[in-house]
Amino acid sequence: MLEIKCQDISVRCCSAVLENGVRTLSADQERALDIIIRTFENQVKDVETQITSDTDRFHTTLCRLNIQMFHMYKNPTVSNSGSLARLLATACTVIDTVAELGKKQGSLPATPLHLFSSLMLATFTLLRILKSTVSRDLDAERAKTSLFLGINLAKQISTDTNDGAAKCVTILNQLWNSSKAFKKPDGTDAPLRIRSRLLLSPVLDAVWWWRDEFDAQYKAFMPSHNEPSDGNVLFNDARLLPQLTSESGADPSRDNPGVSSHNHSTILSERQEPLHLDDQFLANFEWSLGDDGLFAPTEPYGAMWPSTTNII
Repeated sequence: MLEIKCQDISVRCCSAVLENGVRTLSADQERALDIIIRTFENQVKDVETQITSDTDRFHTTLCRLNIQMFHMYKNPTVSNSGSLARLLATACTVIDTVAELGKKQGSLPATPLHLFSSLMLATFTLLRILKSTVSRDLDAERAKTSLFLGINLAKQISTDTNDGAAKCVTILNQLWNSSKAFKKPDGTDAPLRIRSRLLLSPVLDAVWWWRDEFDAQYKAFMPSHNEPSDGNVLFNDARLLPQLTSESGADPSRDNPGVSSHNHSTILSERQEPLHLDDQFLANFEWSLGDDGLFAPTEPYGAMWPSTTNII
């Protein structure tokens, strides 16, 4: 019953945010968004009084993450470090909770899909926050520790080099080491370019940033809007799973026992298969292969709504 209540709060919050607008937010719309987020956060507090187990606490924390996620829809030029600080803390808690649940169950490869999706939502959120200029005003060390833990958990969940968890690990690793990710050409923070997927938009937006930088030829493999997909889109990046390094070049596992103790300063020496993001991987995120809903890096922030092809 508590989980259903949390789901209901998340759905109603999404509906309210969508009605307020998600593509281009004016100052009044951003203030309205703050009110919406506070209203539904208070509803989560009410549900938290009914917590009776660690699983209940996970559902309420995830619900809070779902709500706070909409702070990322704001104009990045507007200072909102306070909002992002709360979002950062919630994302870290979600990752820590998944790690604890994994220890109790003792079988991370058997992690349910909704738990894995929650882990990725929190991990990609931390990645984007850490890549932003506002991260210097936040608890970056805690965020890094949780980011590395989230990546390591995804590695443990993965059972094959080409499954969804392994692909997410690749994307997270390469974007972490990227100097271009989530940045405009002038070096300032870029807004979300995918805004039609509500709670999952930050995850899908990160995947698009990865495709832009690490597979410049991906469009050559994309089916046209008038042709059916062959269900197997190839990405020609043979450097699968590059090793994770911190910005300082230090080994993140040294101070974080939750991270694998591999040498993170070097790239894997063994040959890896090219990374495939096929229809099934994208379908897990309810995402079509078309790019009509993409907010181009050079497109003005005040652009019109994208084609509705990928919004439904």
